[in-house]
Amino acid sequence: MTYLSDKTKKRRKVATLIFVITALLLLSFGWVQIRSTLSPVALPVVSTSNKFLKSIINTPYLVINYFRLRASYELEKTNLQNNIEELENKIVLLQAENNSLKGIEINTTEITETSAKEIVKPNIILYPLAQDITKLYSTILLSKGFKDNIKENSIVYIRGRQPVCIIEEIHSTSSLCKLLSSHGNTVEGVSVETKENIILTGDGGGNFLALLPKESNFVVGEDIMYKVNQTMKLGSIVDIKKDPQDIFVRVYVRGAYNPVTSSLFYVDKE
Repeated sequence: MTYLSDKTKKRRKVATLIFVITALLLLSFGWVQIRSTLSPVALPVVSTSNKFLKSIINTPYLVINYFRLRASYELEKTNLQNNIEELENKIVLLQAENNSLKGIEINTTEITETSAKEIVKPNIILYPLAQDITKLYSTILLSKGFKDNIKENSIVYIRGRQPVCIIEEIHSTSSLCKLLSSHGNTVEGVSVETKENIILTGDGGGNFLALLPKESNFVVGEDIMYKVNQTMKLGSIVDIKKDPQDIFVRVYVRGAYNPVTSSLFYVDKE
């Protein structure tokens, strides 16, 4: 049995050697023909494989580069948004000054660069830290405090100088601001069109309600300014409901403040 096994092994070795020699001879003398036959099939496969391997190798760099560009984009977007809001605040002040000059019959061309700078007050930018959802957004905790020269009773506003809340408590690096639209809070407003006064009651989340006599002249779409500072817009009348059995009409005013989307707040520097 051992003799036959050794004989079989020798035959396999000889057969393997013959196969290798034959393959080498075929490759040596027929390489040109073999290459011309296999190239149309092999080259695309090799090329695709190389591209695939390169894409795998480059994937971490692409991911890192994506997040780097994304962060840069978000920063630039935030900076541009801040600049836009600053310009909107300045425009509102200049428009208010323009309207006052028209009211006393002074030509607006008399506004010099110096007077314009006096009108456009510098401000402090604040960010919301938390909101009191237990009282339906009655207060906001803001990111600046007495270290940043925040003063008690200061009016906090958002883009376009639209008032949102009044500074109620001040801490070292934060301040608590009570929303003008908090439930039950009363605010005095003035109609832009008729100059009539209107008492608004906070309805939460930037909404106000006013109960007025039926003969009132207010209309839907009318803008209501903050009586304390009439360069600031409290909101616009969005609905008026009249009940024949009631002696009052319900006037609904919507402010610009949105608990979800409002992210930048301002206070005028004193």
